[in-house]
Amino acid sequence: MDGAADSGVHAVSATSRLLDRAAAERLRDDLLGAAARGARAFVIDLGAVEAFDPIGLSVLLMTRREAPAGARIALAALRRQGQAVARAMRLHEVFDIYADVGAATADLSR
Repeated sequence: MDGAADSGVHAVSATSRLLDRAAAERLRDDLLGAAARGARAFVIDLGAVEAFDPIGLSVLLMTRREAPAGARIALAALRRQGQAVARAMRLHEVFDIYADVGAATADLSR
């Protein structure tokens, strides 16, 4: 994971090919830590992720619920498999979804 702030948006990247429980918990901990320091807009870069474990997805969804009220969380750079999972799980109803990190960061920093 790699946390970075750009234009008031906290970005974090998944670095493993599988979004399992451990990987999702690292993303959650980074995001919630940034939220505790005052961040309110977040981009989760899933470009490296090739497969999604059901428990990893559950942790990702719980992260949304645990984030501060009014926080915006975007998923970015989903690969084809990730896009299919996002559609099937209706993640667009929970997260903003962007084709890439740059577009997510630009939109969330407005």
